[in-house]
Amino acid sequence: MFIHLPLFLVFYDFINYVFFKLGLSAAAATFAISVISYVLILVVILLFLVRILRNHYLAILFTLFFSLLKPLLDGARHAAPDNLSCLLLLLSFYFFVIRRDLWAVTIFAMLCVFTRPDYIILYTLLTVLLLVSAKQWQVSRPKLLASYFYVAASFLVVQYFNQVPWTILFMNQFVEVQLYPVSNPGILQLADYLRVLKSKIFFEFNSSYYPILLMFIVLIMAGRFSEMTHKQFLFLVSFFAIIYASVFIRFLIFPMLVTRMMIGYYIIIILSLICINFSKVNLSRT
Repeated sequence: MFIHLPLFLVFYDFINYVFFKLGLSAAAATFAISVISYVLILVVILLFLVRILRNHYLAILFTLFFSLLKPLLDGARHAAPDNLSCLLLLLSFYFFVIRRDLWAVTIFAMLCVFTRPDYIILYTLLTVLLLVSAKQWQVSRPKLLASYFYVAASFLVVQYFNQVPWTILFMNQFVEVQLYPVSNPGILQLADYLRVLKSKIFFEFNSSYYPILLMFIVLIMAGRFSEMTHKQFLFLVSFFAIIYASVFIRFLIFPMLVTRMMIGYYIIIILSLICINFSKVNLSRT
């Protein structure tokens, strides 16, 4: 499965190496990345909220609430690339929505995919949505396609150097432990794959924040429906559907929704809902 490839930590390992060369121990370097990413995530969230709410006190209050999110705190306590990938995802959204700098978006999206390749699913579906609504967002389709080309190339580079098939990783995680390549790994059977999905789908989604976030999406969208045009409403519904579709596709490949791995999706959803609820102007372009 591509979120656990040997090179899925390319950018994460590079920063870890830089911290190590600066004098930190190997353990301290890995935890430093998570903690620094946690702080920078809050900074980016604050910048988003100041622009959306246009009220510094309210933006700071909401940022404090974000700082207490359990998945975000879990990410800061683990020596893993979860918070770093979330930071890069948020930066790519910030430079697209707020700064309208497509090349900065491309750079951060590439680094995000280098850190966690499964985000290619979200970037791919969002690119399709933006291609359809390019006039609404006043973005050039050729530039958008060029940007996606670089992001997709980052994903393909990781896949090119991958030496472990997805089936081996899936079996090792969910079916039976195999010492690849020492052992002679078996073949993943369709029946085993479906059995794992069936046993996990309800538990994983019900133990995540997605059901309650979906409830808030429906409530807020219904409350602002009369203030939206048909295109705005359709765009926002498509946007949220893409996030949930990305998570579901990821689940089909790796059926586990660990909360700290989902923090990027959670924050994007919450920020979007805040934007919809507090925006006084064009909801699909704020």
